Amino acid sequence: MKLKNFLTGMVGAVSVLGASQALAWDPTSAQRGWVDSIGGIPYPGAVFGPGGTMSIRGWACVRPDLYDYGVPPTNVSVSHGTTPLTVLEVRQTEYRPDLVAYNACGGYYRGFIVWVYRPVSTPSNYYVAFQGPYGTTFLEGQSSY
Repeated sequence: MKLKNFLTGMVGAVSVLGASQALAWDPTSAQRGWVDSIGGIPYPGAVFGPGGTMSIRGWACVRPDLYDYGVPPTNVSVSHGTTPLTVLEVRQTEYRPDLVAYNACGGYYRGFIVWVYRPVSTPSNYYVAFQGPYGTTFLEGQSSY
């Protein structure tokens, strides 16, 4: 009986923790999104100059009950403090079943990956913003690399 209660509690904790990503937004916000990860995916193109690159992966969209204006999740910008970073490339990524399961978006169920020049070699915080039809929305989730 104790093992059953323990396992039930663990399943409940995992579902709550796993759901936090998709439920991190304010339910009244017109736009929402999440940064899954920063770094780890090498830039596929040529890079010239002394700076390195970093990848940022996540999703962004408009609330389901609002018209999405056809704005893809790739309409993102990245900054280091108040300094905007040069975007090397932005791509739409695969279909995101998690966004469908949580009814997170109004039409676009794909994520994004963006590559930018990394301005410093030490761990630092970055801000990722979705430039959607309802203005600028800063995304939660991973923020440092």
